Amino acid sequence: MDTNREKIDKIYEFNKRVQELVITESDLYKKAMVNADALHKIKRDGKQVEVNEATLFEEIRIAGLKSQAGELLKNKYEELFIVAKKREKTDQEMQAYIIEAFGFDFRSMRIAEYLKLTEAVFDAKMSELKK
Repeated sequence: MDTNREKIDKIYEFNKRVQELVITESDLYKKAMVNADALHKIKRDGKQVEVNEATLFEEIRIAGLKSQAGELLKNKYEELFIVAKKREKTDQEMQAYIIEAFGFDFRSMRIAEYLKLTEAVFDAKMSELKK
């Protein structure tokens, strides 16, 4: 495995963007939770039932933004959904870059991959210090 300052800095840039979006998304979610008890009618198993927004957001967390709950709340919390989609996209871009640049998925690293990456970063840092 080979790395250099440019690859490392690009990961830091991706991570910074993802973290900024996570914070914004979290703040918007907290604002939305003011309405956690608000009820919505939704069809489940062929029956009309009332479900509160807290439950709908939990369903979104599990099933995703395109779930039935997501479709129901996306217009009410448009800014939250825009930020969430942007965060998901940026996170996927970072994951794709790491796979391309380093040859593994950081979300399922094995110890050997971690050690190889550590050695590559160490070697890159040593090269920088020699300059």
